[in-house]
Amino acid sequence: MLQSKTLMSKKIELSTEFVEDLSITRYDPPWIRENRLQALTLYQELPDLPPLEKPIHFPKKFTALAPDSLALAPSIPTEREPLPCQIWGECAGEIIQRNETVEGQIRLEPALEAQGVLLKTLSSALLDHPELQKVFGTICSPSLSKLAALNTMLWQTGFFLRVPQGLTITKPFYFLSGLEGQHVATFPRSLIVLEPNAQATVIVETYSDDSVTPALASE
Repeated sequence: MLQSKTLMSKKIELSTEFVEDLSITRYDPPWIRENRLQALTLYQELPDLPPLEKPIHFPKKFTALAPDSLALAPSIPTEREPLPCQIWGECAGEIIQRNETVEGQIRLEPALEAQGVLLKTLSSALLDHPELQKVFGTICSPSLSKLAALNTMLWQTGFFLRVPQGLTITKPFYFLSGLEGQHVATFPRSLIVLEPNAQATVIVETYSDDSVTPALASE
């Protein structure tokens, strides 16, 4: 997996310069960079999300978070103790990602790999498989809402799964995305491609640390 050139932990700015800088540090292909910039324009044009019909009651005081009040979650040092995963090895494949750092190795059952199943980080998949440009963002378009535009603009982490035509996988895949840090934000993104008559189950879990300061995970 390619590591970013710098630790993108500076405060989020909803500007062309910030988005271009993020794209450069992520080694984005040109079409992804353009995709991010288009999402920035949509974010600025789209209306704010409507208020909830029914208020949500939180156990502690909760205030709305403005994206530009946070920083992008930085990489986690690789020497940190890995997260415990009780179902590691029991699924068809697993990826554990902490902020933008993959914990250990991505695991995929060898028999599935031999049948053409692909499981990797989204960043490496988009670099290795340019044809994914045709399907990226077709389900979760940045034009859907401000949150969708924000994710398209600022995503750093993510998972990619492709299952070949006609293959049914009975065991689930497990993706764990973590958020650690104070006043930080992460924008995980998943891309799952099931070819005709293929079937698979995916479990996506998000966790946060015990920090009491505001943080944002938007997928």
